[in-house]
Amino acid sequence: MAFDNILLTEQGLRLINVGISALKAQVGDRIYEKYLEIERDELIQFRDYFLNR
Repeated sequence: MAFDNILLTEQGLRLINVGISALKAQVGDRIYEKYLEIERDELIQFRDYFLNR
């Protein structure tokens, strides 16, 4: 499981994805929201992994 787009900042874990704004312009809202859901799930998985180490 690669978490190369998540950073630990002073404000907590942050999802960094520079392509996400470009994606929104290319797909409809439903597909974009599904993509965001996947990204949020990955952030939750990483948080659980990080906190349980």
